Amino acid sequence: MSDTGSEFESNRVMEQYGIVAEDSFRLLRLNIVLIGIYVSGIAILLRTAEPTVQSRLLESPYTIFGLFSWLLSTFSAYFTYEPSRKASLAHLYDDPTTILERFNSGVQSFKLRLSVGLTLISGALLGIGVWDAYIPTQFSLDVVWAGFSIILMTLVGILIITRVSVRAYDFVSSILGRLRYW
Repeated sequence: MSDTGSEFESNRVMEQYGIVAEDSFRLLRLNIVLIGIYVSGIAILLRTAEPTVQSRLLESPYTIFGLFSWLLSTFSAYFTYEPSRKASLAHLYDDPTTILERFNSGVQSFKLRLSVGLTLISGALLGIGVWDAYIPTQFSLDVVWAGFSIILMTLVGILIITRVSVRAYDFVSSILGRLRYW
């Protein structure tokens, strides 16, 4: 009975890794399409713009950080895809349990969420960089960036507090469940 239970658990884990690998591969393809759009768009903008706009676009910290966050997103998606794909195909190896024990699904899921977040941030930053270069504004975009940072930190804080609260609740309920049968 335990062998079929462990086989079932191994199959379930391999399926989960397969889902993570599939999602990260989709994100890799999306990143390739996005960089094609970004590079084409920026090349067209640089070719048709006047020199001051060209220099503002190339020297904009938003454009630079947008491209940097896109690169981080692509690397993170790749480093999520490769181990997840290997773990999803663990049944092809001689000892699948050893392969599955080397990988942590929580880490792979975190890296996938990080990749998605970095892709969204890179799109926003590149958009702000183009906006900053072309449209002179009355207010500083530093205010926009500060507001975005505050919102991002608040959301991350809420997610962390929620995760800690759920774990604390699970811990307390497991202790109370053990005390009930004691």
